[in-house]
Amino acid sequence: MAQPARSGSVEDFYRGKTVSLLIGYSVGGGYDAYGRLVARHLGKHIPGNPSVVPQNMSGAGSLKAANYLYSVAPKDGSVIGTFSRSQGIAPLLDKAEFDSTKFTWLGSVTDEVSLCVTRHDAPVKSFRELLVTPATFGGEGAGSDPNIFALLYRNVFGAKIKIVTGYPGTNEIQLAAERGEVDGLCGLSWSTLKGRYPHWLNDKKANILVQAGIKKQPELPDVPSASELAREPNQLQILKLLLIGQAMARPFAARHPGRAQGGVDRSLRTYDRGSGASRRGRAAQLRGQSRHCGKDRRAASRGLCHAQGRGRQGRQSDVGLKRR
Repeated sequence: MAQPARSGSVEDFYRGKTVSLLIGYSVGGGYDAYGRLVARHLGKHIPGNPSVVPQNMSGAGSLKAANYLYSVAPKDGSVIGTFSRSQGIAPLLDKAEFDSTKFTWLGSVTDEVSLCVTRHDAPVKSFRELLVTPATFGGEGAGSDPNIFALLYRNVFGAKIKIVTGYPGTNEIQLAAERGEVDGLCGLSWSTLKGRYPHWLNDKKANILVQAGIKKQPELPDVPSASELAREPNQLQILKLLLIGQAMARPFAARHPGRAQGGVDRSLRTYDRGSGASRRGRAAQLRGQSRHCGKDRRAASRGLCHAQGRGRQGRQSDVGLKRR
């Protein structure tokens, strides 16, 4: 972490205050673990040393937390949030009630590779089998990684995936897979699989079908990457858009009205380490992908841009992108 910003007015603002850190998922998953880790240490790096209290706000694949942070929460630096890495491009994928370029993106604590995983005794044990054999995957809601990546492989690559959505987080999907309710899930981070569900690896209870990331995970040399599977220009463009989220990985954000209020924004961003890309650079990259999606309606309808239905609470089948 960087050294705290020094500003008397910021120190006065935060002294004795409590900063709420919204976590867009239920207890027990990867975002929850990283959110609580940051909450434990962040206050020491903000002038005035406020208390930072984590609060879980699950719903619609963390879209509920992102909408709340953008529209409802105080816009003075007293509330920050962590939610799906895909929320940065959510306005392109769904009817998100926010402009992601107007968040103050504070930073990230890692980068990630997302996996599709099935239970060891599921009917599908490789991505090649998934192209011909149907499997049921758990989801959280429109705009969440499990839904987005399942829809990517189904609608863009032709995988035989049925989605049962509405689970609060990956922890609940993992339990559902162990109970036999679903065969597995997509969008599961490699760090979460290793850190939260090591028994799946140690006891060989999981089949890792495919991985998606800016670069291939060195620990998974035999697992095909989505980039290797992409053959058509449209597939590559859609994949490029989605992989922006992999660079954001575990993002933390705040919301300020108009310009950030003086040193409040600077003080919150003192802990920014992440992938090295600046907030301005990521916003420009997002706008560039938005322009592409606006021009290429065929790619949009086949893939992810402007095509995903609004997420709803409760478990539903096949919510999300439809073939046109």
